[in-house]
Amino acid sequence: MEADKIYHKPHCQLLPIIDKDKGLKKEETSFVILLLRLLSNLYHNNNDDNNNKKKNFIQLKHILNMMQDNATVAGYKRRQKQRERAAKYFVTLLNNSSNNNNSLDDMLKVHPQFLNVGVLTSILAAGPLNEFALFDVDGEAVGCGYFPLAAMANHSCIPTASVQMEGKDMVFYATRNLQVGEEITQSYANLGDDGRLTRMENIEVSWGFTCSCLRCKIDSGSGGDESSCNIIKNFDEANVCVCGGVIVPKARQGKREDDECKCNSYNLIV
Repeated sequence: MEADKIYHKPHCQLLPIIDKDKGLKKEETSFVILLLRLLSNLYHNNNDDNNNKKKNFIQLKHILNMMQDNATVAGYKRRQKQRERAAKYFVTLLNNSSNNNNSLDDMLKVHPQFLNVGVLTSILAAGPLNEFALFDVDGEAVGCGYFPLAAMANHSCIPTASVQMEGKDMVFYATRNLQVGEEITQSYANLGDDGRLTRMENIEVSWGFTCSCLRCKIDSGSGGDESSCNIIKNFDEANVCVCGGVIVPKARQGKREDDECKCNSYNLIV
């Protein structure tokens, strides 16, 4: 909480206003808060020399260069409308509040793009295909984070890296020894089924592409000899959690109380 004050304080007085606004839907409220957090983080991490010696190199252009949400992903039109409403609300909110908030004034002088509805909708459109879920102590997703560099890693259902949130960093760990020049991949989806959709269906619905990795070829019946099946088996034994997630090295794992799952728990109960 102490470390977060510098990022939270500039928009603290706006949160009750947003929370009480009955015209905003839940998703739109989340979008508005995300934009506030992003503005604050971009400003402090890239413009405050006294903040810390290790500056965050993430800039707005990195987020805008991430792949945008599109019509190949189910529910696109609904999300598009929510983003537009949230962006318009955000601009109105800041225009009405900036004159009474010196911190916001300073931020908007450095990042005037945050008063442009088109830019804001593009920022939010970078979310669905790139954002990383943040989890609470019960393993439930409670928010999301933008990590543009991490989002550049392609998907595989036999990934060469596992991923974990540590502090404010998204950290990648190799699942095996990698050769120089070998691609670093991550698994976008849980490697199991969720009771409604298979893994392959989940990837198609959520990210709009058909996975053609070795695991998917075997599962779809389009390929896979004994050697291929052994590759999957050995990977799963070494890297897959009971929940279907890809685990990080043991030394970096946390653990929830009364739960065998060790995924997404580094910052929780260790």
